[in-house]
Amino acid sequence: MPEKRLEAVVDGRRIVAINTWFSGERLEIDGAVIAKANHGFNVQEDEPLLSAVVTGDSGLPLHVEVFIAAVLTVRMMIVVNGRYVAGDRMNDKEAAAGRRAEERLRAASSGGGGGTSVAVPAAVDRRRS
Repeated sequence: MPEKRLEAVVDGRRIVAINTWFSGERLEIDGAVIAKANHGFNVQEDEPLLSAVVTGDSGLPLHVEVFIAAVLTVRMMIVVNGRYVAGDRMNDKEAAAGRRAEERLRAASSGGGGGTSVAVPAAVDRRRS
């Protein structure tokens, strides 16, 4: 069965996006299936097809979005906290993901308490203890 797979490691978490012709799409984090969909083809690129929020090794939230556009060919991209991490560059989708991340940050910092915090994973210096 034809399959397209993207992989990235962000803040200690192994993120895998998989698209297959007959079994649909899935998002795996550290080997566990977090989100699934079953679209025969998808021409809607404006919203992520799969998304999830997980906690990175640093304790910060990671908002993972997977964009898939499939008609004659399959284009896939993984975005974490509004930043491109793997796949086919879809610049307008990246910009939209970045705007969503900024909106979540603004909502979380407004004091209303109704938003979800979003942070870009920080690099950890493992030499320091």
